[in-house]
This record gives sequence, structure tokens and C-alpha cells, in this order.
Amino acid sequence: VHARDEMQAKHPEFYALRGGERDTHHRGHGTACYSSAGLERETVNYARFMFDHYDWPKFSVWPGDGFRQCQCEKCAVQTPSDLVWGFTERVARELYQSHPDRLVVGGAYTSYAPPPESISRFSPNVAVIMANRGRPAFTVPAYWEAYRRELRGWIDRLAPNRLIRGDNNRYHMGATVNFPVIQATATAMDLRQLKGISLGEISEQSQRRELLNPGANHLGLFTQARYLWDAEQDLDALLDDYFTRFYGPARDDMQAAFAFAEEAYARAVENAAGRGARSPGNVPTEDRIRYVKLLLAARSTAGESIYGQRVQLLLDELATVEALEARLAEEAEAGDIRKDAPVAVARRAGNQTDQATYALGAIRDGATPEVQTTFTVTWDGDALIFEIRCEEPDMANLSVSPQVWDGDSVAIFLETPTHAYYQIEINPDGAIYDSDRGSPVGARWQSLAEVETERMPEAWRVTARIPVVSPDEGHSDPNHNVAGVEPGAATPWFFQVGRVRMRGTGREVKSAYTFSPTGTGSYHVPERFGRLIVK
Repeated sequence: VHARDEMQAKHPEFYALRGGERDTHHRGHGTACYSSAGLERETVNYARFMFDHYDWPKFSVWPGDGFRQCQCEKCAVQTPSDLVWGFTERVARELYQSHPDRLVVGGAYTSYAPPPESISRFSPNVAVIMANRGRPAFTVPAYWEAYRRELRGWIDRLAPNRLIRGDNNRYHMGATVNFPVIQATATAMDLRQLKGISLGEISEQSQRRELLNPGANHLGLFTQARYLWDAEQDLDALLDDYFTRFYGPARDDMQAAFAFAEEAYARAVENAAGRGARSPGNVPTEDRIRYVKLLLAARSTAGESIYGQRVQLLLDELATVEALEARLAEEAEAGDIRKDAPVAVARRAGNQTDQATYALGAIRDGATPEVQTTFTVTWDGDALIFEIRCEEPDMANLSVSPQVWDGDSVAIFLETPTHAYYQIEINPDGAIYDSDRGSPVGARWQSLAEVETERMPEAWRVTARIPVVSPDEGHSDPNHNVAGVEPGAATPWFFQVGRVRMRGTGREVKSAYTFSPTGTGSYHVPERFGRLIVK
């Protein structure tokens, strides 16, 4: 409806107002203004066309990834849920008059995941894909109860059989598995309660061109498939059958190993509950070692049979005991390697106290550089704002590259209590290179930072407003946004600000500067990141 160049040129009022301008080109399709009556009419017209000419059974009004809220007067005063679902409801009621047998589908996702307070009952043709709660954490009571409250809020607002469950099983996307996320119990809990309530299920799997890490993923997919077939069956009986037929003589050993993995992951989630962490990377190294040893015992029991090969499939996806024990020894020897990390204090937006300014030094040893780079940080509730000023006596010869890092640029690295770590690099023209260094998503990740740049006679400046979402929202949408809670004394972030100054034909170490010296010529030394807190 709003992706075509013709629409962007003819109806800018259909698009979100961001920073005083209409956002017609974000991610190629622009950002919708959900208070626009014209956009609403156009959406209804388009849906009717698709129903009539292509016999579509349903029409989706789910916002595109990377939702950004319009700042116009009507949109700015609403919550994301009231805004998105209010638009969905108005479109659906119009379509119900002409096509009562067709569905209008939206997604309960990211910032618009909670049920809207402004709607007590949806039009009968509205269907909701509830996609903001990952199953594995459901064995932790607090997560399970929060999910059930949200689920009840949707059920109470929808006509019967208008809820669709959306789940993200992509915990093992990398070449190796940090720790297997076993969700047999949680899947059974969820699908059992959804019987008679849910219209169906959409489930993302860890795959690219093939299923990744089948050893770690197999039991979860098996349980999900069987419970979609029969949600009332006994889980213990199902698992007994699975382990007997799939692992043969190693049945008891493997059942114990998988039960331990499920419990260890739940403990890690619960211990990090204040930070909302659900990453398998939070499982302690000691538990990872114990799990691999349990698998080795099972491998010994199964021998060289097909059952042994199946155990080995999972072992091949994990680090060895020797590697994990070496890591444990390194952790013990290093202790808190960041205890002396330099600290930067972010001023809270609206606070009238003086804001601290920090200077960059040489990347290796922190020596005073030949040109100065300074920055300030502000915490604005749902965003972190960096203002970076780069002194430059030779502004006429700035090196600006579309590759960003190949020319003059600044860089921001953010490690939150729940994610390590994000990379955002910006050149003097405002071009951005984003990457999630802690995820296979990699450079497909987008920070959605709002960037302004300015060139002055003897300096250039970057202002980057970086959106921050809750850890749960970040897990639901791993392709966008920095995920974390407010950086405080108990939940600090670790970060780095850097600058590269290009002169001549080569990029030399002396032309790179950082807030916290790394001891090398590279930015990517997270153990040398500085500490960031808000006061």
C-alpha cells in the first residue's frame, strides 16, 4: 500500500512524521502514519481489490520490521499498541461490511505486543498472531504467568478462533551451539493450553538452506510436531517413547542429559530475570561442562551403533570438555577483567546538571592524540544519544567512503547486560554500518539509529539517537534495535567509542582513537570496553 515510489511522491501525508519530515523511504517502503485517514482508505481499497480479484482469504496489516512511531499530534499521544491496533480495527470494521468471511491479520509484536487498552472487543474478522513470547522460558514461573496474562488479554478481545501463535525457535543459528535450548516441557505447556483457542501456529526454525544443528533442535521439533497433532497427550509417555526409539541403549543417559539441559537453561534465565536475559550464552561454563560429560557417558553406552552416531551428532555441535575446562580456568584466573574499566556517565534527558564530556585517546595506549575527539552521552528513556565531535584541521580532505569504515568515521560499540555486542559505524555524510557481533544475524541487523551530521570549518560532528527496546522485545525481533535495560550501577553497559582518521593512502594505527584503549590496533576487544551508567 505504501511502498511504491508513486505513492511516496503523491501522498507524503500517509507517512510517519519523524524529526519534522515525512519518513517515506525507511527500509525502502517508508513508515506509516497510522492516524492518516487517507492511508486507512487506501488500505481498505487495496484489501477489497485483493479479495475480489485474487480471492485472498486474509489480508495482513502487520507493520514492517523495525517499527518506528509517527510523531504527529495524533500518533504521538498514543501507545504503540493503541496506535497500530486502532488502525487494524478501523480497517477490519470497514472490510467486515463487504467481506465478512475474510480475515484481517496483525501481529502482536515488539512495542505493540500488549493488548490495546483502547479496544475492548475487536471486529469479528480480526486475527492476531501473538509473536512476542518465546517458549523456552515458560518453565520459569514469572515468564509463564506474564505470557498467560497477555494471552488472556488478547482472548478476551477477539472472536473465537482468532488467535494465531507465533514462535521463534532460532536459538541455534550459529555454526556451533553454545548450549542447547531444550523446550519440550514448555512446548507441551503452551500447546496444551492453546487447544481450542488458537487458530494455528507459525514457527520459525534454525535454518538457512537446511536445518541447522539438528542434534540440538531435534527434540524440540519432534515435541512441537507431536503436540500440534495431539495437545492432550502425556508428555512423560511421549518422551519415554522418543528416547527409547531414538537413543536405544543410551535412553536413560540421554533422558538425564536433556532434563539437565532444560533445567540449567531455566536456572540461567531465572538468575538473569531482572535483566530479562534469555540467551543460552548465560548458562555457566560449569553447567556446559557437566552437560557434555553426560553426553559422553551416553556415547560410551551406545557404542558405535546408530544410536551412538545420534549422540555424536549433538556432541559435534558443542565445544569439547577440554575446551570448556580451559575456558573455565581462564575465567577463574582472569577474575573480573573489567573491574578497572574507565567509566562514562550518561546524563538523563531533562536533567539540568552539567553533562560530562569524554575524550578519546590513541587506540593502543590511550596517549593524547594529535587531533581531539570528544563525546557526550544522554539517556532518554527509550534511546541512548551520543554526540561525537571530531576536530579536523584538514576538513577539505575528509575521506568519505560508502563502505563507512574505509574512510573517516566514528564507531559505537554497545554490550548490554543481555547482549554482547552491537556495532554502529557512521561516516561524515551520515551513512551507517550496523552489525550484531554476537549473533549470526550479523550485518543484517539494523540499529534503526537516527543520525545527524554536521561539518564545521575545523570539525565534523555526529549525533546518533539509538533506540533501546526491552530484552524480551529484542529477542522477538533479533534483526533490529539495541536490547537492554537502563544502564545502572547494578546493570552497567560496556561500550566503546572510536574514531578513524584517514590521511594518505593507508590506515595507520596512530589514526585510530578510542575511549578505552584496547592494547591492539582493533576496536573489537570487548574485554577492554569501558563501563556506561546513567546517573
